[in-house]
Amino acid sequence: MIQLLGDGLVLSVLTSVVQIIVAILAFLITRSIGKRMIASGFNKMQTEKGMSAGRVKTLEKLSINAYSYILIFIFITIIMNIFELSITGLIAGAGVVGLAIGFGAQGLVSDVVTGFFILLEKQIDVGDYVTIGSIDGIVEEVGLRNTQIRSLMELCIIYLIAKLEV
Repeated sequence: MIQLLGDGLVLSVLTSVVQIIVAILAFLITRSIGKRMIASGFNKMQTEKGMSAGRVKTLEKLSINAYSYILIFIFITIIMNIFELSITGLIAGAGVVGLAIGFGAQGLVSDVVTGFFILLEKQIDVGDYVTIGSIDGIVEEVGLRNTQIRSLMELCIIYLIAKLEV
């Protein structure tokens, strides 16, 4: 009886390990294929619609980030399912916590909305030369919440979108 119980436990652990390995491989393959598809889609858009290279880089980076967040969420739910943890309670709890965080993080939401409109209105793009306050430099990365600028003295400076005056 004890031997059968031990064999069942070993089989269960091996099954879980194999499922986790398959999930990790599927995650890595899906992430790689998705990033390539996003990059090729934006390259095609750049050539067909004549978009600037900086704008394409900016939108490509944002799209890859959104894709990665969604993929990580799906991966976590799959792993939780492998360990037979209930994900329905987690999703419901995440909704309530998200609502509470939303009320507490109004500044963050304001920054993201402002950043979205800066990107939508094409006010700044990657590769643009800008002056912010007393700093001159080239925009290296534009996100929804912050912007990275490489100054002429090779310093990398990060500005919050809400503080920018474009």
